[in-house]
Amino acid sequence: MKKKRRLMLRTLCAILALCLGAAVALPMAYATTPEREAVLATGQRSRNNPDGIFTAPAAVTSLRLFHPETRQATRLIASNIIEQLISGHSDPDAVRRIMAYAPIVTDGELPPLDMGDDLLQYLLHMLQIGARNVYIALRETDRPDVYQIITLFSTQAGEVFWVPQGIEYDAATGWIYGTDNDGILGIGFDYNVSQYMVRSASDAWQRPIGYNRLFDIATPLVLTFLDTLRFPFVYQGRDWMIQIWKGYYGPSNGAEIGIYEKDTGHAFFWDASDTMLDISMQLYQEDTLFFDYGTQRTWWTGGFRYGNYLLTPLLPARQLRLTGTINFEDPGMRDAFWASFEANKNDLITGTMDGMIFSFDWQTG
Repeated sequence: MKKKRRLMLRTLCAILALCLGAAVALPMAYATTPEREAVLATGQRSRNNPDGIFTAPAAVTSLRLFHPETRQATRLIASNIIEQLISGHSDPDAVRRIMAYAPIVTDGELPPLDMGDDLLQYLLHMLQIGARNVYIALRETDRPDVYQIITLFSTQAGEVFWVPQGIEYDAATGWIYGTDNDGILGIGFDYNVSQYMVRSASDAWQRPIGYNRLFDIATPLVLTFLDTLRFPFVYQGRDWMIQIWKGYYGPSNGAEIGIYEKDTGHAFFWDASDTMLDISMQLYQEDTLFFDYGTQRTWWTGGFRYGNYLLTPLLPARQLRLTGTINFEDPGMRDAFWASFEANKNDLITGTMDGMIFSFDWQTG
């Protein structure tokens, strides 16, 4: 019996060691190097290779579904994200460089193919037409440095098509975002490839849920520990509230700003406001800039950058500094909010009102 227990213990230790070794080795095995990135640039026209010649993928008869360069780029992007999750840091420009090697398609080169919005029908259609050599590519738009992310593929019949994915990539800012304002592929969040952060989309699936205080009470159940400030006010006969958060969101540090409203006298549930305002936000880990969210026209803005529990511990809310702005468009709403801010602020937050723009600085402490 003792021998069996020792054998089981050794087997368990071996499995744990294998998992740990794989977790450490995976980023090293697929770490981005200039040599590997150079492979992706061969024969492609891109921002980093403007003189390259793009050749549409030829029809193939093999069972290969994804183009080798797309598989390689996907591995490199995934390995950089895994590297950040494990080590707490990574090359901030690695994913941006990989994205720059994607082939760029201009109007008139290839015909588009409407596959619809239903994912199951999309996949069935891909199988029916015998899609092969699937290539993730970029399509030029009428905005500088902004590209539409498309799927480029050939069929067994020798045809070549491109399919829109409802996603755009801004090479200047590093944002990848859903064009319908519902996040990448409708998940409710967009991603910044240079800051390794996600942000909430303005028309995310969370919008119909609104807000109530049970959300804040329950956050420890999902390893989320936040500081929050609420600024309620009355405007146009309705109760309004602007609320801000900062803290520890599971495997990330992050912050949020939300605009909510409800009928006066309703004591519990707040609706997501239909009023959209230009909101900006910057989060600091003590005195070091952690991320710059930029400016978004929205009712709720949330930014989150991932770290690591063990190697680079994330900071609690009291060690995070949050700054930002809210650009009001109605003097009545601005004045009602400002009165609430003056009445409900604490010693750690300061604010100024310059015309219609409210600026705040929520310090550590």
